[in-house]
Amino acid sequence: METDMGTVRRTITLTDQQDRWIAARTAAGGFADDSEYIRDLIRRDQEQNARFQALEAAIREGIDSGVSDRTVPGIMEEVEARLLPPAGRGERESVPLGHLHLPDDLFDGDDPAQAAIDAGDRNDALGIWRGRAAAS
Repeated sequence: METDMGTVRRTITLTDQQDRWIAARTAAGGFADDSEYIRDLIRRDQEQNARFQALEAAIREGIDSGVSDRTVPGIMEEVEARLLPPAGRGERESVPLGHLHLPDDLFDGDDPAQAAIDAGDRNDALGIWRGRAAAS
């Protein structure tokens, strides 16, 4: 390996198919040369690994925290209180979740409970989704 201005020169062995892939990606105009493409792959792998480690730490923290006495409806109320704007008289209005900009394919179309949620009519008194469009 040679070191030059903070960089290291390496020799790697690739299959013919891998070499053609790198050449095609470089020729497509997204990268100036093979080295830039390889560095981009390494950067993405580092970012993905950092996200994975953060997720793994959050999962471990959750497991280590023990069993919660909170209920799912209670948690959902807290989430909605943070995400939904308050209505005029101290009550949250019933609104579709479109303003949250969730991906269209986040949920299956075969899920009746999700279809009710997508309809946007939250009944806070009962803590359930009624499944009909909210009044405008």
